[in-house]
Amino acid sequence: MDKVHLTKREKEIIVLLASKNYKLDNSSSDFAELEHLEYIGLGKGIKCEFGGYLDYRLTPTAKAYLFENPKLKDPSIFEDSKFWIELVANLL
Repeated sequence: MDKVHLTKREKEIIVLLASKNYKLDNSSSDFAELEHLEYIGLGKGIKCEFGGYLDYRLTPTAKAYLFENPKLKDPSIFEDSKFWIELVANLL
């Protein structure tokens, strides 16, 4: 699975959800982060009609991502082997 760029708060939310310590609060400012996690497929929630979440959980994809990338490091261009192959080919 490819690494995904996540904000600091999104990383905190994933860790808290994985450890079942995340308290869902409708007045929270985490709504945008939760929607982004849902958009990229790392979370799934039940939205209420007033713009909050009633329930939110990690998807199996998120659990696999957390297993492969436990420190939740952002993607780096230096780890991309395709980039280095293309760079060397272009330089030659």
